[in-house]
Amino acid sequence: MKKSARLLILLLIVFACNKEQNVLDDINGSWKIKSFSLTDNEGIRYEGNAKGELTINSSSETYSTNVTYETTILNDSFNYSGHFKLIKNNESLELTYIKPTTEIYTFEFKLIYASKDYLKIEYWDESYRLNTLLYSR
Repeated sequence: MKKSARLLILLLIVFACNKEQNVLDDINGSWKIKSFSLTDNEGIRYEGNAKGELTINSSSETYSTNVTYETTILNDSFNYSGHFKLIKNNESLELTYIKPTTEIYTFEFKLIYASKDYLKIEYWDESYRLNTLLYSR
């Protein structure tokens, strides 16, 4: 019985590590943004134009991004680099960067879809709007 329990624990650890490694393999590399949309707190969705890229280095757990987007209600851009980690059972990316004021800022992107060819992520901004970004290789 003890051997079975040990084997089960070992298999659980191996499969849990494999899931994280698979996600890291899928998101690693350079991504070009293809689309951006914003959904306000009333559920109205605004499609936008976007340009830029996201680069993820899973071996050093670093990222850099420069994205500019425009919708009828919002124009913005961000240019960040820093560290990331997978959180919430590998379903979200936690990105950290240092602001010009040397303050450390952390925010979460939910991984909606990650494959070798496409990456779709979402985050909630300070105005409680859902921002959806679709990237491809």
